Amino acid sequence: MVAAFFSFQMMRQTTVTYDQRSLLIDGERTLILSGAFHYPRSSPEQWESVLRLARDGGLNTVEAYVFWNLHERKRGVYDFSDRLDLMRFITTAGSLGLHVILRVGPYICAETNFGGLPSWLLEEEGIQFRTWNEPFLKAQEKWVRFLRTYLDEALPHRGGPVILVQFENEYANVAKNYGEDGARYLDWCVRLSQELEFGVPTIMCLGGAPGSLETINAWRPHEYLPEQAREHPDQPAICTEHWTGWYDLWGFPHRKRDAGQCAHALIRFIAGGASGVNYFLWFGGTNFDREGMYLQTTSYDFDCPLNVYGLPTYKYDRLARMNHVLANLAADLFAAPRPAIPESLQPIFEYPSEAGMIAFLCNDDSKDPAKVSYLGKIHNLPPLSAVILQGGKVLFKTWQWKKRALTGNAAFRPEISSLIFESLSEPLPQDWPAHLWQPFKTKELVQQLPLTKDQTDYCWYEIDVNIPAAKTAQGTLTLTRLADYAHVFVDGKLANSGPFPLVEDRGAFDSDAYRVEFTMHLTPGNHRISILSCALGLIKGDWMIANQNMANERKGLWGDVLWNGKPLRGTWSLQPGLWGEKVSLPQATDLAKWKPLRNKVSPLTWLRTTFPRPKTNNVPLALNLTGMGKGMAWLNGRCLGRYWLINADAKTPEIYLTWITEGGHGEPTQSRYLMPQSWFQEHNTLLLFEETGGVPSGIQIEVPQ
Repeated sequence: MVAAFFSFQMMRQTTVTYDQRSLLIDGERTLILSGAFHYPRSSPEQWESVLRLARDGGLNTVEAYVFWNLHERKRGVYDFSDRLDLMRFITTAGSLGLHVILRVGPYICAETNFGGLPSWLLEEEGIQFRTWNEPFLKAQEKWVRFLRTYLDEALPHRGGPVILVQFENEYANVAKNYGEDGARYLDWCVRLSQELEFGVPTIMCLGGAPGSLETINAWRPHEYLPEQAREHPDQPAICTEHWTGWYDLWGFPHRKRDAGQCAHALIRFIAGGASGVNYFLWFGGTNFDREGMYLQTTSYDFDCPLNVYGLPTYKYDRLARMNHVLANLAADLFAAPRPAIPESLQPIFEYPSEAGMIAFLCNDDSKDPAKVSYLGKIHNLPPLSAVILQGGKVLFKTWQWKKRALTGNAAFRPEISSLIFESLSEPLPQDWPAHLWQPFKTKELVQQLPLTKDQTDYCWYEIDVNIPAAKTAQGTLTLTRLADYAHVFVDGKLANSGPFPLVEDRGAFDSDAYRVEFTMHLTPGNHRISILSCALGLIKGDWMIANQNMANERKGLWGDVLWNGKPLRGTWSLQPGLWGEKVSLPQATDLAKWKPLRNKVSPLTWLRTTFPRPKTNNVPLALNLTGMGKGMAWLNGRCLGRYWLINADAKTPEIYLTWITEGGHGEPTQSRYLMPQSWFQEHNTLLLFEETGGVPSGIQIEVPQ
């Protein structure tokens, strides 16, 4: 890798420009076939394999977001180590002959925590995100200037592989919220990118400002070609996000997209005169630690051509074959001007070629098949399909191909089973050692982020209450404002948990969208009510909180807690975090006395097991947590992520079902969790924090195949 890095400096400078037909790299028209790959969502030992599969799959470019929230977790402390080694990622791509598109944001969305913004920004007085706001502009500019210096060796003036740099991301989603201040902010982003002299065009997707190349994000990007040509007649048509699937949320079925429909949309886009596409995503990977956005699963599979373990699927096979065909035709496509778009559901596009006329026959009808006549032959096209011909010979059909034996199609075999666990109870705060219990006392409930600083999901809310004599002890405990999830304990025993289902777009914080009611049994007398608030990641955008600015994000409790409609009055004790987190239990498991586990796991229990290095060492492994409930997992002190074996019973909004299908109804949304090979040692410790209880006998380590 070192040799590849220094080779950038030895190469001549490259130039990247564009006109209305295409990007030009050193003056040569280039069809961009790119795949998104988010480097922090995998481990470095996997990068070369995934990038090589991208290249072998017909791609000439890789696209990646830059994750400010991960590179600067603490203000002023920059981290580019291990899976955050961005330069190593870029170098590896360049050594394989791949161009690189960097989407620096700093707001990136990406289903990552807080849309890629560091949570410490919430501590800035008066801050508002993604608008003309001095604290935000100041923090953003400091980061981007640092990043520009870091990236210098990867840019074209040093012979590096970066060809495009994106600022901001999908601003059209929030533009109406900020009006002139938003437009002023976008213009500032473009001017900053130009001042920093990245040496490549600045792009903006789904909303842009003068001076940037505005790109398309869509399921069917060809539908935006007329608008793009009208609004930006001097720019090429490029799609920065052509969605291969969709992300998964806790409690919802797995979202998938048909490979044939994905191929049709891409062919239709290129046939209509476009010059570049980025598959979003080619490889999704995993949200390690607490890095996923609100409600996002640990897996970021996205129904990609390469699955979450980096293995090729049937979708990879089909799209790879199409990519190679398009790459071979690119020179002839660019020799012709952008075609007019026929007003037909079965358009035909032709491009002259010495090897024979290139023809794209398309059926854009989403419901009915069509018979398309070309050169005296009838072609039967299914709904949303296309065929590529040259000289009358079929080169590719979106609906028909010969399957090969591939590895990434959801089969697993056991590698290590019959794990023996030890257990340790997580105490309620009043049972913590005095030097650790430092509660915040308040009469009025406040949300947890000022206390947790988003360094933990957990915050305890406790109050002592007296329940008066009544005819019945059955009643309703109401949390009038809760985000995201809570476990309610009465006198140390779990009484209830919820809510479910949760929804992605939560609503305004002053609305009853955050109201939760639990039916409970409280006998007359004195009780201690302990509520463990559990965050599930910060939001990724304003629309998730009814278009309030992201700076208003909240977790925990901030409204009255009612018993049978009457507020519980008294002094609340708020304690951020868990005892196990305070004593760094995941990293130092010998600090406490563990007990053998015989059968079931009680709520709020730490579990530990040890095992030798797995024999399989060529792919990431899977931790199958069947039988468990909800919690966090660590391997040798490194956090694999959140886990939740909640069944996929929630309903995906109808609008998405236009483009995707669902799978796994009634099964856990996610039961397997990726374990990187580089995290294993000769002797390994697996640690779990289980919130609700479970039966660990079914836990095993598996090999994807």
